[in-house]
Amino acid sequence: MSRLSLTRPHPPKFPEHPLEEHEHRVARARRLMEIEGLDALVVSRNVNVYYLSGTRFFAVFFQNTPAIVPQSMVVITKDADVYGQRFGPFDSDDVGYDTTCNASFEHFDSELELASILSDYGIGAGMRVGIEWGPDSATGINPVKFLELRRRLEGDLGVELVDSTALMRRLVSIKSPLEIERTARAVSASARALNRVMEEVELGMTATELSHRIMRYQLEEGAESSYLAEVMGEGDGSSQLFSTMPVDTPVEPGWVHFDISAVVGRYHSDVNRGLFLGRGPTRLESEAYAVRRGVNDLLDTLIKPGVSIDAVVREATDWVEATGFRIGALGGAPFVGHSLGMEFYIGPNIIPRAKQPALAGIGPDDDILFEEGMVFAFECSIEHPSGVRLPFFNVEDNAVVTSDGVRVLSDELSRDLVVRA
Repeated sequence: MSRLSLTRPHPPKFPEHPLEEHEHRVARARRLMEIEGLDALVVSRNVNVYYLSGTRFFAVFFQNTPAIVPQSMVVITKDADVYGQRFGPFDSDDVGYDTTCNASFEHFDSELELASILSDYGIGAGMRVGIEWGPDSATGINPVKFLELRRRLEGDLGVELVDSTALMRRLVSIKSPLEIERTARAVSASARALNRVMEEVELGMTATELSHRIMRYQLEEGAESSYLAEVMGEGDGSSQLFSTMPVDTPVEPGWVHFDISAVVGRYHSDVNRGLFLGRGPTRLESEAYAVRRGVNDLLDTLIKPGVSIDAVVREATDWVEATGFRIGALGGAPFVGHSLGMEFYIGPNIIPRAKQPALAGIGPDDDILFEEGMVFAFECSIEHPSGVRLPFFNVEDNAVVTSDGVRVLSDELSRDLVVRA
């Protein structure tokens, strides 16, 4: 094994975000470390390495590092801020120097070097080191290598390894103004693309053709990349292919909707709208759509800082049931929406706290509370107790929690029912 230690010789030339943003994130990480009694935090999932470094290293671009590439990582201690990546003939010191805001750098050819890196930064016997490695997450490190690394950290170095999954989720759940601005740009690109394709869709067009248009339109409307362009045709003669990549089949008369995501600075949108094409809705379908739209209107008024997520789920569930319908369940519990950022569903989500135990305890009595800066997608299905099949009326909006409520980021999209018979 080999390792190269470096210190910053000059400010970064191509920082992904300003130094003030990096310092803000590191300071928040250290505050959470203090609460959890951690002496060091090791971040080795690519998305979080990016969050705490901004690196443009190609291997961190992927959600999962290729197996042959050692996992990049960030190490935060009480007084050190270290970025580490692969050391080899294809790499340059300038990747760290010029694209990250970290103060120190460790290049290595094996993740097992982490034991000596921590030791050199003052971490030793009896100290507590956090790393994402619990049942609800993953380290990013090859599992077989991680077993050996854990043996060296706990056995040779004598540290206590602590699952920091909840800490990291709390850290990234509160978005800075810069993160909110990037998310808003992604949402706007998706909204404008969706409005364009909704005007153009016709019977006989294929899902693949429409998907390609959405991807192109998202780029034209300001996205850096198009992450998702699902075309869900629930027409009267269609296969019900939810959550699949588009297939080359024509859109049939009935309900067709588009679930799309754009990316700006690694931050995602996640919006959905649809329309009745070739026929109008039945009475029951119209009623169900009105209820689904009403859920979003209700969430606009219920969500505020300090309000518990459980309370909002209960009120939304009760309101829908009073109309004669019910909210669809996921994992045995009502699913009203999910978190949004560099990842989907990382939490907290708008579901009962019992279904997201890694985040319980953010508020009093183990409640999970809405906080200013959290970003959500309002997403739920509406069902009829009779079991009659209804289209998935996913009026999916994206919203950020403000100081006194929510700001809907996807307000360029109408919530009204669209019919083109």
